[in-house]
Amino acid sequence: MDNKERIKELFFNISMLLYVASCIMPCLSTRVERVIGFQCLLMGALSFITDIWAFLIWSSNVLYITIVVNIFRGKDVRIILPVISSLLSLGMLFHKYLIYDTEVPIIVFHIGYYLWCASHLVLLLVCILKNIEENKSI
Repeated sequence: MDNKERIKELFFNISMLLYVASCIMPCLSTRVERVIGFQCLLMGALSFITDIWAFLIWSSNVLYITIVVNIFRGKDVRIILPVISSLLSLGMLFHKYLIYDTEVPIIVFHIGYYLWCASHLVLLLVCILKNIEENKSI
């Protein structure tokens, strides 16, 4: 295994560690509660009922897992998937509320949210490096 492969593997592992860490860290706070990453993951899965924008943001998790599985299996990943996943994860910065019975404003984003975004961006870097090395069109 050459240095380029080791670097890609290192970044891939860092991305997965960031993702797992984001699930156990505080993600955001509202005036009602402080939400941990795995709670955001669960709430986002059900958000299609009340908030389609939050559901679109949550769907970046599905893209992330799809990309990780494809990379792990050695399949090609088109660069558009990690780009969309990264943009969707950053979209939460523009989503200023959570919907419970009423809209509850998000007061602050915590480290878990930023780790989650970083995991998507690092995975994007891995895909860019893979595509550059294989001389594919980005």
